[in-house]
Amino acid sequence: MKLKIKPGCLLATAFLSIFMAASICHGAAFALLEWSARGEALGAGMVARADDPSAVAYNPAGITQLSGYNVQTTSTMVTVQSTVETKNVYDGSWDSNSNDREYHILPTAFITAQVSEKLFLGFGTFTRFGLGVNWDKDWPGRYSTTSAELKCFSGNGNLAYKITDSFSVAAGIEVITADVTLENTLDATRIFHATGQTGALTAMGLPTTVNDPSTNLLDVKHHLKGDATETAYNLALHYKPSDRISMGVSYRSRVTFKADGRATFDKSPTVNALPLPDYLYAPTNFKSEITVPDMLFTGIMFRPKSDLTLEFTTLWTNFSVYDKMEFVYDSPAIGVDTATMAKNYSDTWRLGLSAEWNVKPWLALRAAYVYDESPIDENHTDYLCLDNDRNMFSFGAGYKKNRFECDIGYMYILFDDLDTNSRQTVDGFLQTNYRDADAHILGMNISYTF
Repeated sequence: MKLKIKPGCLLATAFLSIFMAASICHGAAFALLEWSARGEALGAGMVARADDPSAVAYNPAGITQLSGYNVQTTSTMVTVQSTVETKNVYDGSWDSNSNDREYHILPTAFITAQVSEKLFLGFGTFTRFGLGVNWDKDWPGRYSTTSAELKCFSGNGNLAYKITDSFSVAAGIEVITADVTLENTLDATRIFHATGQTGALTAMGLPTTVNDPSTNLLDVKHHLKGDATETAYNLALHYKPSDRISMGVSYRSRVTFKADGRATFDKSPTVNALPLPDYLYAPTNFKSEITVPDMLFTGIMFRPKSDLTLEFTTLWTNFSVYDKMEFVYDSPAIGVDTATMAKNYSDTWRLGLSAEWNVKPWLALRAAYVYDESPIDENHTDYLCLDNDRNMFSFGAGYKKNRFECDIGYMYILFDDLDTNSRQTVDGFLQTNYRDADAHILGMNISYTF
């Protein structure tokens, strides 16, 4: 006889069974600002400067400073690694694990065109959201996350208009595609807890502890793959009252991704032998909806000397719109049709100070410091998005000859350590200490003016 399960009994445990992504889409949490090598060296201090083709991403109103036709391509390598110490609530043991260091390449391309004395066009392809992490398949935190990969691609067209010689405005439309693959492990033990039939497990000599990493007899590998295409808009201002001062404001709207995907399951031999209903852990389609935040950039640049510029840049990110994640299944593969998890992120500020020194007409040196807040508190941290407040240090150089320019930029990111509480029996997140988390970003771009 098969185990009898009422869907209502599983509602409270649905959140635990499903792999919930912390983000669909590095800035704080999962935002990406690596849009040019020069921008990386200046810590995104391109909002008030906005004087090369990457302004399409940082502040499109600045493209009115670019005469003729301009193109720029960039390739950026990003690598992130951290160590986590996890505690098993059942035996009190601690484990130390590091995620695999992977290398992700982020390409961008920009083109600007001067249509008339006042009208300018700009188009860019870049990545505004991204995520990539891999843990060992059998690591203690597998009931929360084993791997995640998000690939986002934005195509952004802008129209900029020079109202006066010193003041410009811009507006644009952005089309964003997203492909996401998420994996974790489910513990079939909770099905028996939800129906009050743990005695059946005891009778079969099987463990009854939920999300216990010391055993994998009742593990079910869970794989989610989905995609979505959405649109967003952006607005921007650029004001340059003199050669010594310029200011910029750039806004990018929030995006609600409505994803369609497929969920599949790989049951252990022990789970395959259990008398479970056929619909449990059966492949199914799903829909998911998530809102990622809007962003407001501001910057003010000052030129104390003819060959030196300083910019103070801020970024406010409206992370509070990311309050939950929800999955709606075509069939109750996890026992219910819909599962929701609260995220409750907080709005954040990113503050940066950058300097650019034109040592020679053909050589520029750059450096920046950035402080970036994390939107995630200790009650909502997970292994998908390893995040805490971070300090960023960057430097780079640019070479220019006639119409050709080449830039390189490097950024080192140091994350603050973080101690968190256990949610092991709830969603697989163990008591965890984040240690020695850092990231390296290295980029190179080439620009040409026609």
